[in-house]
Amino acid sequence: MKLFTICLLMCLVFNQGQATSKPVASFLRNFFGSCEVSQWSPWSSRPISGCSTVTRTRTIIRQGRNCPTELSQSETRCGRPSALETATSLRRSFLGSFSVSAAAFDSRVGSASQPPPVDLLFVLDKSGSVGFNHFATLIEHVQTLINQFPVPIASDQTRIAAISFSSANQVDLDFNFNACNSKATCVASVRQIDFEGGWTHTTRALNKARNEAFTTANGSRQNAHKVLFLITDGHSNGGGDVQAAANALKETGTEIYALAVTDNVNEDELKDIVSEPIPDHLFYYQSFHAMASASRFLMISRVTV
Repeated sequence: MKLFTICLLMCLVFNQGQATSKPVASFLRNFFGSCEVSQWSPWSSRPISGCSTVTRTRTIIRQGRNCPTELSQSETRCGRPSALETATSLRRSFLGSFSVSAAAFDSRVGSASQPPPVDLLFVLDKSGSVGFNHFATLIEHVQTLINQFPVPIASDQTRIAAISFSSANQVDLDFNFNACNSKATCVASVRQIDFEGGWTHTTRALNKARNEAFTTANGSRQNAHKVLFLITDGHSNGGGDVQAAANALKETGTEIYALAVTDNVNEDELKDIVSEPIPDHLFYYQSFHAMASASRFLMISRVTV
């Protein structure tokens, strides 16, 4: 009887006018309707070694009956991240930050509603330690990242270029920012990059990025947000001071990411190379087999762990 009386009173108030009906309708939805909750967000990024706390959150989309009180979770994780963790971090911290709706642009270089165009340069290690077969896996991973990139690839939006490097005379601008104007043509251009072997002259590759790739002569735009994505399986062993080369790039406004593969990498060196915050810019695969697995994960529309 009490419930019937409440419903009757609500209906009477509801019919008094539109100004009153809106809050009443909202009350009825909250009182009688089911709660609607978002999915959990991906876990936050973490360093590639040691122990750290990761978190994830969800939000209440619509109030209603039985809404959960737990809207955030945290847990401690130790050791190297799994391939699935790294795929999730890449989707969240790399691909996600360049989404048209990404709030990251607000605090970085533009606005969420109107982000700047992006000049994205891949810098790929083709030294002897990578090997011919593993370099093919690396190339496939870059192609996956291009295909998953959330902003269209076009002359007035995202432009892509690539440098591959090993020894001093094997640091090549394989194609510049004018070379491809779609995901398909950029994927095809990446496929043409050859493995060569040799040393790991990361410094020379970073200097080539600043002095040659990111120039108007090679299609880079003054108004673009410049992004460098380094993939390496080792540490720099020639060509000069790698930290100085990275800092020179950062001083021009270039944002630097790095993807480390295998335990041969020099983590401290890569921390000096990438932009801040480090956990959002430095990623890790334990092996090239893990990289291949992550490529499959990244092709899934939503990756969580």
